[in-house]
Formats: sequence, C-alpha cells, structure tokens
Amino acid sequence: MRKTLGMIAEKNRQTDAQASPEADDSAYASAPPELKPLSTTPINLRASDDAKVIFSTIGKLAGIGVIFDQDFTARRIAVDFANVTLDQALALACIQSKAWWKPVTENTIFVIQDTAQKHRDYDETVVRTFYLSNITQPQDLTDIANGLRQVAEIKKIQQLNSQNAIIVRDTPDKIAIAEKLINDIDKARPEVVIQVEVLSASTERLRIWA
Repeated sequence: MRKTLGMIAEKNRQTDAQASPEADDSAYASAPPELKPLSTTPINLRASDDAKVIFSTIGKLAGIGVIFDQDFTARRIAVDFANVTLDQALALACIQSKAWWKPVTENTIFVIQDTAQKHRDYDETVVRTFYLSNITQPQDLTDIANGLRQVAEIKKIQQLNSQNAIIVRDTPDKIAIAEKLINDIDKARPEVVIQVEVLSASTERLRIWA
C-alpha cells in the first residue's frame, strides 16, 4: 500500500510539473525593481520642451537616470509642476507625451511609447501560485480559473487539481487583482443547522366533551 501511494504521489508531482506554465521561472519569478531616487525633494518645474528633455530634467531633479525606447516619438509638451512627487511628475509627463515608464534598476527608468505592442514587449510578468483551502471538487477550481480569465482578463492560468492550486502568470497589477478575487471566493461554504423534533400522539385516551 505504501509503495502504491508513493507511486501515485510521484505521478501527481510529474503531472503538476508538466502542467506548469512554459517559461523559465527565473525570468518571471521576481517582481520589478523598486525605484529609489537619490532625492525625495518635491519637484518644481515649469517648461515647454521636447518630451525627452522634460523626462531627463525630472530625472536630474530626482537623481535618477532616464533612458528611452528607440521608437519613442519626439513630442513637444508643456509642464507646470509645483511641489509634486517624482511619481506625480512622471505620471503627468506621461499623460502629456502619451508614454509610460518602468524601473529597470533602483535608480534608472525606461520611458516607452504607450501602445499595445510596447506593453506586450515590455510589461513585467510574475508567477504566483494560489493554494485554495475550501475546494471540494475539481469543478470548483475550474470555475475560479474561468472567473479569473473573464473578470481579470488573465490568460495564463494553470490548474493543479492534485494540490487544489492555481498558477497565474501576468503583470503585478493583475496578480494583485487575482489575489483579491481568490480571497473573496475561497471561503468556507455556509452551513445551515436544522433541528428536528419528532412527536407522536396517541388517541387511545382521547376524551370528547359534549
């Protein structure tokens, strides 16, 4: 019996390993680096210039390096910052220049044109495994996986039925949404307690009063 159980467990491990997303974990397991500017002094800047110049100026004021994608389009923008944080300054500049940025090191950012193709090329992805504790049958796991695909628009999802787990690979923002949805769904089913009392009545001593 022990040998048979061991063979079943080994087969389940092999099945789960084959079912894992087809990727090198080292490329997706870690989150993006956290930006740590040399200066946290509020940024004050009023200028009208090429977007690259504006981003580079923001970088100099915060003590970070700025690099640009080779397809970044030159665009003249006007900014007027008064006591804003680095994140706020970058967000406002991105709105003006139709761009987005991502940290590549703790003190360097990469500025990219805001297009669907560039997001596919450069969006960071991470892998997360969620273990569910209130699953009673495989169909429950399938329903949750389908819900994540529809609500959070996550495409790379793999079920591990033997471990009541779901593996998700996507951007950190979508992983956070998936975690919130799973925490809301994976709850113990409510129980209803019904107390039944059976009574028997005898009519043998029934007395009818006129």
